[in-house]
Amino acid sequence: MWARAASCVWSVRSRIESGLNLYIPLTQYRFQLQGNQVPVFEQPVVAGALFRGAEVAF
Repeated sequence: MWARAASCVWSVRSRIESGLNLYIPLTQYRFQLQGNQVPVFEQPVVAGALFRGAEVAF
């Protein structure tokens, strides 16, 4: 499950984009070392990623 928000600025033949992706894992995994009961890493409930990009059309 994910959501995305973005804003765009248009000009003649180029585009600049920035935004945020939000991820909500349906199953949260825990990563453990063999023989250790304490998880080394656990996936968060909600994760996000910022993005920014530029496009030029030829």
